[in-house]
Amino acid sequence: MSEHPNAAALPGDPHDHPPGRPVIVDVTELMAWQGPAVGIVRVVQEIAARVLQERPDALFIRYEHACEDLVPVSAQALRERLARSDRVSRLPPPPEGRWPDRWRRLKARLCPAALLRARERWRLRRARRRWPALDLPRHVPFIFAGFTDHPPRIARCAALIDTLQLQPVFYCHDLIPLRLPNVVSTHTATHFPRMVETFVRDGAVVLCNSRCTQADVAAWAAPRGVRLRQLQTLILGFELRASADPRPSRPEVAALLGQDFLLYVSTIEKRKNHDVLYKAWLMLLERGVTNLPKLVFVGAEGWIIGDLMHDLRHDPRIRPHVVLLHQLPDEDLSLLYRHCLFTLYPSIYEGWGLPVSESLLNGKFCLASDQGSLPEAGSGLAEHLPPYDTRAWADRIEHHHRDRAGLRAIEARIRSDYTGRRWSTFSAEFMQQLHALDAG
Repeated sequence: MSEHPNAAALPGDPHDHPPGRPVIVDVTELMAWQGPAVGIVRVVQEIAARVLQERPDALFIRYEHACEDLVPVSAQALRERLARSDRVSRLPPPPEGRWPDRWRRLKARLCPAALLRARERWRLRRARRRWPALDLPRHVPFIFAGFTDHPPRIARCAALIDTLQLQPVFYCHDLIPLRLPNVVSTHTATHFPRMVETFVRDGAVVLCNSRCTQADVAAWAAPRGVRLRQLQTLILGFELRASADPRPSRPEVAALLGQDFLLYVSTIEKRKNHDVLYKAWLMLLERGVTNLPKLVFVGAEGWIIGDLMHDLRHDPRIRPHVVLLHQLPDEDLSLLYRHCLFTLYPSIYEGWGLPVSESLLNGKFCLASDQGSLPEAGSGLAEHLPPYDTRAWADRIEHHHRDRAGLRAIEARIRSDYTGRRWSTFSAEFMQQLHALDAG
């Protein structure tokens, strides 16, 4: 696998890019993730790589669970992480706070409270001795492009901002846990508001991944009297790496390339609404539709989907029609995009909807939800449906599956009209915002 495209240029030439003020960048998600960079991790990666290239005086930090504190990350450690960012090693760690919190609750029931408090204080003192203390400047930008619902991390970030009077530069992916708390975990719904309050505060710079997210932030800030220094949209990059070798690395992927299949790329969680596709397939089977394509779900299992996963694995009607894949490298995912009939994205709400853009970038039609930012991501070249209308999804899937000539015409229009957006463009525009902040 190739290195990250920015890795060869690091650390950059300070004569080419005037450094301005020092900046602090939180790279927790990037340093903790062990697979290919996707979603929020990809955003943190691109920003960190560009800052490291253009700002030699930048300081990087991450949250360390062992000592429940923010710790420094050296430029060398970050370079090494960027260089291996595309290599799959093992499954990513569980979401922040989930298993540690459960373990603490179990211990609380089994051990005396005083003993637990004493042991925890001893553990933290020992862990903190292993990590150097932060030595950070005051009154500088603090870039946070990640996500956390872990209360100690949120508290440490808030304390850092308040103590050093830092200026938050927050890249906001969405406010979904505030808008739709029923489609996220109880833990996230409970603690996400505190993260927003930490970074969306008076004088903060908030950059959003879509006009929809920008409107959501404005609607949250206005009634609270929060006066932002800047609020604007900065759209992500979309490209996937295509392999010079057309052979897939996984046998499951190779088996799909010779048959018809539809593709849904997303973590399998309640908000992503895989359930409507499951029900649409059952509806099509009940109609007697023959030669249905395979339904391919690419993504890790998330939360609030226990019943759905049970049905997908044990319902004899659907089991022959569904393929579950996860931890695919970009090259295999690119092959699936190029060989599928078309893609699906019935999500209930999105901050952007990156797989819709990736589908169009690969010249493939996407049948997507009409909620949140998905019409923005569709760029007038996708078809949008209400996310809960099972009959509409079944009808349009059957239509596009049968009308191959119409599908080829749509694909020709996509190839002609869709330009996409590179990650290098996103990171360059992010740096322009940072330079403007220095100048202002």
